[in-house]
Amino acid sequence: MRISGLLICLFLLLPVCAKADIAVVAVERTVTVAAAATQQTRDAAIKQAVREAFGEVLKDAVQSLPQQPTTSQQGEFRKAMYAKMDSFVSESKVVSSKNVDGNQTELRVRTEVNKGLMMQELQRLMQAKRNPRVLFMVAEKCAAGSELTYWWGGGGKSSSLGIAENELFKIFNDKGFTCVDALGVARRAKVSDARRTALLDDSAALLFGQAGGAELVVVGKASADSLGALTGSQLRSIKADLSLRVLRIDTGETIASASGNSTAIDISPQAGSAKAFRGAAAEISDNIISQIMSEWQKNIDRVTVVEIDVSPITYVQLIELKNILTNSGCTRVTERRFENDRAQLSVELAGDAQHLANKIALQHTPHLPVKVTGVSQNMIKLAVKGQGI
Repeated sequence: MRISGLLICLFLLLPVCAKADIAVVAVERTVTVAAAATQQTRDAAIKQAVREAFGEVLKDAVQSLPQQPTTSQQGEFRKAMYAKMDSFVSESKVVSSKNVDGNQTELRVRTEVNKGLMMQELQRLMQAKRNPRVLFMVAEKCAAGSELTYWWGGGGKSSSLGIAENELFKIFNDKGFTCVDALGVARRAKVSDARRTALLDDSAALLFGQAGGAELVVVGKASADSLGALTGSQLRSIKADLSLRVLRIDTGETIASASGNSTAIDISPQAGSAKAFRGAAAEISDNIISQIMSEWQKNIDRVTVVEIDVSPITYVQLIELKNILTNSGCTRVTERRFENDRAQLSVELAGDAQHLANKIALQHTPHLPVKVTGVSQNMIKLAVKGQGI
């Protein structure tokens, strides 16, 4: 069995159509098998030709990324993309067959690959390698104080980050997270003074996170208390307790939580509290970062990109359709093209095309009666009833 070089006349990667403003490209290869080869041997040769054609498109797609992945990431991405190869290959077929020298047969194999979907998946994988943006909101009380202080207070409770927050900021920053400037957020967040409490509710915390462009907000409480003086000494034992929860800004769900404590010795309650706060932050940081990354990766892995082609439809109806898609669980809805009463969309969701098609079909919207006319692995075709059907 032998596979020759590419036989495309004009281009290595030949655009054959534009789906949702995304080119589907075709690669043609020839594979040579023995004239007397079994069907199993022929199928294996064709499969290898498809795989190599897919590899050519994948290589070009990786090189087209705005930011190039590292060498190790490229290896990971290739493995992940080949595992989903069937999702990107829209068609493969033998376009010609001819006998060579009486003993061999040349098969010309044409493979069409949706490079656009491939680019979206690569960008998703790149996103998975990027740590999320984090905002810290930890109210704090030292052993010498009686009240919690916090930077988001409407009454000017504090004008700076707490010690525990600063320590968490440094630890997360060293781990590659982007940590949001909290004091800038305090001015921008549209949250009433009445809601700017020490242990604020989740909805208020999410508003602060949105104001800072964060993807996660870490809320919690750090409290230090004196355990008393050491026998025969002016040194005091200070214990700090730290509890944290992590909220996703886009969904509001809690994705991680941890608590811990640390004890420090110092003659000053303030200095002892600072040492204990830093110790508590260091103790629980690895645990909570591990939880964050586990859940963050799970969410990335659950995302599926589906193309939607709907025709006929008016633009006003398209606006309503986008609302339907959002209410059906799509986390991102992107309008790729609208022309001649035909719309092409790209959506992201935790599920598959069939699951989304089922939800659309069961929607009860009399003013927008949508009909599902076709479903494949990564494509849904729709039409609006009454619009020419």
